[in-house]
Amino acid sequence: MRVIFLDIDDCLYSIRTRYLFENCPYFENPETHCMFDPITIGLINKAVKDFDLKVILSSTWRKSHPLDEISEIIKIPLHDKTCILNTTRGFEIKEYLDRNPQITEYAIIDDDSDMLDEQLPYFIKVGRDDGFSLSNYKKLRSIFGDNDIVTGK
Repeated sequence: MRVIFLDIDDCLYSIRTRYLFENCPYFENPETHCMFDPITIGLINKAVKDFDLKVILSSTWRKSHPLDEISEIIKIPLHDKTCILNTTRGFEIKEYLDRNPQITEYAIIDDDSDMLDEQLPYFIKVGRDDGFSLSNYKKLRSIFGDNDIVTGK
């Protein structure tokens, strides 16, 4: 199984989107659900489809909202979520990988850098200004073996 560990804040929306929408998406306000970056959502969904990926939520959103509700709001199919260990995200991801030996490949999309050394080759550091960008998308594709990242067919 191939998976993406996905953060939400500053990945699916950014400072750029906040300027555009004059706010940021808060889960409690249904009117702001549309404030996620549609290009980012589309790029992640394209990679999910192209590489048959399962999305594992590693965002702090997993602490307070049901997975199916989050999936509906962000418009990305979520397969599961990491456990809350109250430690760094890297350790929470390691714990998930240890419990799920069927995972053969993975990538981590996050704006924080608290990953373990062995996770760094699979880590896509997202900038808060622009969120998940085209260059991030190209790196995601290359992690899963796409050698034609220019066209990304």
